[in-house]
Amino acid sequence: MLLHAPLKDSERNKILLAVTEICTNYIRHSQTKPTQIQLNMSWSKTLFQLNIDDNGSPIPDDFEISSLDDLLAAEPNTSGYGMAILKSEFDLCDYQRFADQQKNSWQLSLFIADTSQRYKIAIIDDDALQLNMLNMYLEEHQTFLFDSPISAYDWLKHNHVDIIVSDVYMPEMDGLAFRERLRDISHLNTTPFIFLTADNQEALESNIFRSDIDDFILKPVQKTKILNVIERVIQRSHNLLLQAYTLLDSEVKQQLRKPIDAAHKNDRYRMASFSRSAHIGGGDCWHIETNQDKNNVHAILCDVMGHDIKACFNASRLHGFIQAMSTLPLCHLDAPSYSLQLFNATNTWLSKSAPEIITTMQCLSIEKEQIYLTNSAGLPPFIISQNGHLASLPITGPLLGLYSDPDFSPTPVMMDVGESILLFTDGLVEVPNKPEEEQQRLKHLSEQIQYAKRHHHPLAECIETFLEEIPLNDDISVILIEKIA
Repeated sequence: MLLHAPLKDSERNKILLAVTEICTNYIRHSQTKPTQIQLNMSWSKTLFQLNIDDNGSPIPDDFEISSLDDLLAAEPNTSGYGMAILKSEFDLCDYQRFADQQKNSWQLSLFIADTSQRYKIAIIDDDALQLNMLNMYLEEHQTFLFDSPISAYDWLKHNHVDIIVSDVYMPEMDGLAFRERLRDISHLNTTPFIFLTADNQEALESNIFRSDIDDFILKPVQKTKILNVIERVIQRSHNLLLQAYTLLDSEVKQQLRKPIDAAHKNDRYRMASFSRSAHIGGGDCWHIETNQDKNNVHAILCDVMGHDIKACFNASRLHGFIQAMSTLPLCHLDAPSYSLQLFNATNTWLSKSAPEIITTMQCLSIEKEQIYLTNSAGLPPFIISQNGHLASLPITGPLLGLYSDPDFSPTPVMMDVGESILLFTDGLVEVPNKPEEEQQRLKHLSEQIQYAKRHHHPLAECIETFLEEIPLNDDISVILIEKIA
């Protein structure tokens, strides 16, 4: 059971010390020898607890030990031998006597260090002594030990680690060849790699860095040295990946959330788009489709579940599918037929080809004087009256990809000149686990819009100012459609 506890080897040794000291000294020095000793262990993410109960004689009431020296000088027949050691080694150490049960009870506790920053480290070395020493040095991390680069390669093909530490000179395959072979494993392409070597020849150093490794450590390896190098190399790798992700994220989002420009404006409606990103990645995207004479406009807004790079990748897949649909005769259909066929086609694609993508989708279709709204699991859009009052359009439908034959019937929407519709993703209004703040945000948005309407300020500027003022909990995407004639 102790082996399953989230403890370092040194902490497990403390537990063994406690069991040994308490049990041995009760048996040796108790006036009444215990006939039963019971051990209980329990742990959480932050605390390990050990209880040792026995039915021997109690510790005298006046027994108190202030130091280990005092303990060693005490009479050998006193109970509680080892208390000084236990008090110094454990975060909590308590003794209780339950007279009614004729039981002694020790409670000892260790605070468990936060393991959220533990790294997964693969170590490869044919020297068993060196391998065990490295394992001891790196006990605060999760280590995977291999005495053969071939067995390490076979394991790494199916597993992820944060860093690989390998010896250079090994009989089956040297470290340089092992590093080259790892290039075949795509998920390790960005995994940092460190060499260990006792050879500091210049030629070897040159070969090592030509092998595209991150660092090397000369033997004999010192604990502080390898810990510092591993931390530095992993952090450097993370920073480089973050920079790459940031650049990629910016480029991708420019394609997924292209600003709506004059090309999408017609004589009756004015459109604008807004976007703010809370994280790298995220699943918001939109697509605007217009015909040549701009009489037909389709605004499609999606929110793919997730806040990371994977969500952004899935949003790109969905966005590509929607764009591909626009090249088909679908775009020449009238408004209700367009959205109906788009939603049905997307539903089929998600259920058959991309079931891992979970997304909302809203489509506002404008055809001359007719407006249709189709909504799959998105928050109901707002309609903004001429005097700036907000009201939800209670139009929604089932989540895409869940059913083989869902009902995505478009709903007609009536708009007068001076009214607007706001399509948005949930980041605009939702504040996780804080309903009062959520209500305050909605109230603030409503007040800002009413103020803009009263003073004839552009509504687009009002929305943009509001987005700049609110804290970001999630990505925010907004499409504003104003009826101007």
